[in-house]
Amino acid sequence: MSNLVNSNDEFVKKFGNWDYYFEQVKTNPDITEPDKAEILKGFQALREIMGDAWFEETARSHYPIFHRLANLVSYSQLSVARVGLRLQALKSAKNFNKLRRRMMSRDTYSASEAELEVASYFAKAGFSIEFYPAVGSKEADLLLIRDNMEYYVEVTVIGDSVEERRAFETLEGIHWPYFAEDIIMHGRVLKILSTPHLEELKKRIANVVEEVKNTHEGREVVDPGVVQLFICPRDNTDALKVWQKRKGISGLEGPRIEVNEISRIRHRLDAENSQLPEDKPGLIIVYGRSLREQFFEPNFYEKLASQLEETVYGHRNLILGAIVTYGSDLLTHPLKEGRNYILRHRQYGSRIGDDVLIIKNRFSKFAVDEDIIQALLND
Repeated sequence: MSNLVNSNDEFVKKFGNWDYYFEQVKTNPDITEPDKAEILKGFQALREIMGDAWFEETARSHYPIFHRLANLVSYSQLSVARVGLRLQALKSAKNFNKLRRRMMSRDTYSASEAELEVASYFAKAGFSIEFYPAVGSKEADLLLIRDNMEYYVEVTVIGDSVEERRAFETLEGIHWPYFAEDIIMHGRVLKILSTPHLEELKKRIANVVEEVKNTHEGREVVDPGVVQLFICPRDNTDALKVWQKRKGISGLEGPRIEVNEISRIRHRLDAENSQLPEDKPGLIIVYGRSLREQFFEPNFYEKLASQLEETVYGHRNLILGAIVTYGSDLLTHPLKEGRNYILRHRQYGSRIGDDVLIIKNRFSKFAVDEDIIQALLND
């Protein structure tokens, strides 16, 4: 046990230190100078507002933001930097310190980062922001005020299902022990593994990793129906490239799972509306990061709007419901509009973006404010 503790302490000491990432960004030739300036500015803001002790905890407890930061590529670093820049821009908002406290906790981090992101869109559009306004004995996530108009907002993140969490635990159990090693592991994990099966596989992989280190050559790990992996030194990837081309594999893919995400979003829209007042216009923004169909079906969002619009229509206080997902390259036009929906693809760089589907409630008892819609469509 003491060896594990010491190992984790050494990991946190290295990778839970802001200075390590500042240096990585400054010396990375693949990051453009404008991106470097934005990343470093955002990192500094995040460090000043959240503190070094919090950052150490993100490394120790594997916060979602730490996984993005540890991915040392520009688009991932930029996503972290924008958190700092948004915090800096909104630190004078009412109840900001409550938002900061929520971001301190791993359990509420993802939800509070989504609230921060949505708040930043409306702040840029000229709305005054209040975090966690009272709604009777409850509270909403945001209150937007402009020109004597008030809009209440619920922001929710559709978290991983039980199956998704188990799939992540399988994938993390296989590759995480070698995150700081000078090796690369690519391939596919084909199914979710039980604890004893995962432990058996980890021992086999550990032996192969040692062999790779000793021979300085790549090795394959194959268990039919379980895994297809290739492990090689970081500075000797020729065999990996050949293997990837032959297998049609790029990166490390986790087990595929089947979850009814549409039903989960419907239930979440109903549940979140209970936090909003009936006598004020309301919005619900759902972060559906677990959706995947948009990457395979060109007309997926039209179908999604049709499947969700009746749920939105059923709440007369809502002026709209919005779904934010990972961006799909299948969207050939950045902006698309149907009878009761607007779809926008937002691109933040060569490899990062999102899709925003806004479903207007034509049965709302309040007018649908176009400024609200534009604030959500802009980045």
